[in-house]
Amino acid sequence: MTLTLTINEKEYTAKASFAFLKSVQSLGQFTEQTGKIEGGLEALITALVSNDIDSLVDFWSAATAHYGKKDKPTREQIEISLENIIEDGKDIEELFKEAYKFMRESGFFKKRIKLLWEQIEMMKTSGTTEEKKQENEQTYEQFMKMKAEIEA
Repeated sequence: MTLTLTINEKEYTAKASFAFLKSVQSLGQFTEQTGKIEGGLEALITALVSNDIDSLVDFWSAATAHYGKKDKPTREQIEISLENIIEDGKDIEELFKEAYKFMRESGFFKKRIKLLWEQIEMMKTSGTTEEKKQENEQTYEQFMKMKAEIEA
């Protein structure tokens, strides 16, 4: 799947790459065990599924990271381009679906996305108390509903 974004009459092509992964790393959380920031890709996926508008900018910022610092569009340029697309009548839901589908179908991210959904599946029955189990089941159901909507 090829995704492009036009900025100042220049077309940028999204690319799943190590540069993409490095770019989204900052979206994760610091883990004391490893001494690293982890979960950035997973944070981006859940933000896209949740229709968090900032995640579209995060996605395009990461997806164009392979252009390098000199040729990569700025976050502000990406925001303006996305605003123009939405103002021109494109349904914002389609933008979320395209970004998610790009990542889901990418050989680069396919396994990690599958693993994320498997981990969310485990939430359904986890919890140390009945209250926590019920809370986790509700969260699981909410994620599955959002997943179904973005994959429709």
